[in-house]
Amino acid sequence: MPPPDDHTDDGRLIELDGTTNTRDVGGYATRDGRIVRHGRLLRSAHLDALTGAGRARFAALPVATVVDFRGREEGAGAPDFTPARRLHVAIEPTIGTHLRRRREAGGIDAAIAAEVMRETYREYVTQRPDAFAAVFHSLLAAPDHATLIHCTAGKDRTGTAAALVLAALDVPRETIVADYLLSNDHWRPKPATTTEWPPEVRQTVLKVRPEYLAAAFDAIDSRWGSLDTFLSDALGVGPAERRELARTLTRGA
Repeated sequence: MPPPDDHTDDGRLIELDGTTNTRDVGGYATRDGRIVRHGRLLRSAHLDALTGAGRARFAALPVATVVDFRGREEGAGAPDFTPARRLHVAIEPTIGTHLRRRREAGGIDAAIAAEVMRETYREYVTQRPDAFAAVFHSLLAAPDHATLIHCTAGKDRTGTAAALVLAALDVPRETIVADYLLSNDHWRPKPATTTEWPPEVRQTVLKVRPEYLAAAFDAIDSRWGSLDTFLSDALGVGPAERRELARTLTRGA
């Protein structure tokens, strides 16, 4: 399964019939020249609709833990992937609620939708750091297996989690953003038969943008002063844990 060690999506995509946006987060170079190992952190859209072939392909992956970020109702139909453990750390979806409030307060357009997305990403890190901590501690607990993280689309909650892990490993920010933006290529939303939102608002929400992820990192800097302090104080991932993550999640070039 190993794709090339670069920061493109060549070979990184994992085909699972019944879902999209399933990718290996390995192969990226850290600032000190090490390489993030393949087969340790995987990311995906939800897995509820995997076909028999998709489930067989999933079973062949060395996944020990599936971390599901979906809300309680979103995740109600999650399948069983025994022996893989499902860890449900719900981050409730709020984008639709925020958009409706803004519409009721005076209207909605693409600029307002983008503002809602930025605020949503800020809320991810300020209100639910425990959900992201679960990913780090899963990786620490199973150093010889993969952790797969997903939400509904695998782009916002999942994208933030993947970005935090790569940042903790000291992968350059531009590489982190490049990985994040691959969701625009690989997530396939179902065609909308009806929608309450104008096309420009829907597109603003369905696509990821660098400014959304930047809002999360800016919120970390504003509240905690630095990523290092956020990892240590909010996630329980201090220097010792980061050294262990670097040892097990990266290799020499």
